Amino acid sequence: MKQTNKSSELQKPNKLNKLNNRLQRPKDVKKMTEAEQAYKRNENFVFRRIENETILVPIKDNVGDMNCIYNLNEVGAFIWQNIKCKHSVTDLKKMIRSEFKVTESQAEADLDEFVNDLKEIEAIIPASSCPNCNCA
Repeated sequence: MKQTNKSSELQKPNKLNKLNNRLQRPKDVKKMTEAEQAYKRNENFVFRRIENETILVPIKDNVGDMNCIYNLNEVGAFIWQNIKCKHSVTDLKKMIRSEFKVTESQAEADLDEFVNDLKEIEAIIPASSCPNCNCA
């Protein structure tokens, strides 16, 4: 096999690479996009209040997965009930601040953590995934 010395060519930035480097998005653009993101609740999760507990249960084959019951605190339950395609993360943060009288930074930190947890267990999906949605 003939070996060519292309490595020096690959390491030299060309005009296009320089242009791409200048056009990279600022680090805070992702956060700005996330703030405007709206989510939809996954229909395969059931939300219930039982006595003093609020739970979220994933449903598989029309049966609750009792090995994966998630207990929600008051703020988590409030967020879950207000996750609708028409409410962005920014809207939810404002609603939390109004309902619970917390600082903007506390509302943002709690909301970000909870939304990430819900995404991780696939309890919510981006609202853009449901163009004909009726979750208003």
